[in-house]
Amino acid sequence: MAAIENTYREPTYGNWRRPRKAGIGTLGGLATAGLFIGLIVTVVCFFVGGWAAGLVALLVLGLALAVVSVTDKHNKSLGERVFARLAFRSARRKRANIYRSGPLGLTLWGEYQLPGIAAGSKLYEFADSYGRPFALIYLPSTAHYTVVFGTQPDGASLVDPEQVDAWVANWGGWLASAAARESPSPSS
Repeated sequence: MAAIENTYREPTYGNWRRPRKAGIGTLGGLATAGLFIGLIVTVVCFFVGGWAAGLVALLVLGLALAVVSVTDKHNKSLGERVFARLAFRSARRKRANIYRSGPLGLTLWGEYQLPGIAAGSKLYEFADSYGRPFALIYLPSTAHYTVVFGTQPDGASLVDPEQVDAWVANWGGWLASAAARESPSPSS
């Protein structure tokens, strides 16, 4: 009779998987559109120019698809890498890759601003009913609000791993039920 192994394995808490591109196979949406346009051009070349022109068009289409569909270990294709390098060189030439804020910075108002899409955000500070401070971040471009507050979770130093698993499962269940309550009903 085989011995039953009763060792605890640390769970990973999640259904981790790489996000898929919105296209056919490993192609993204733009590359899939390029595939269909390339196939149409190839068929036209077959009809207008004969077999030689059609095969040349098919070869060019195959090379172009290889450039955008074959990825490396970081899930980036050669086309994505070349485009990123060209975009960075263009930004460096325009000096758009430099960020300085403050009174001597390049920002328009001479303030300490966040870079990128968060530059237009506004920060407000309030106190809750217990007098504890919390922050409210408002992003006018999208009309989104974010509440920032500090939490102090229970430590897991003297807690059994099974109890931690139960806490995580309960938290996941609560999040799932909160999402179910927030989703609109099909009859609406």
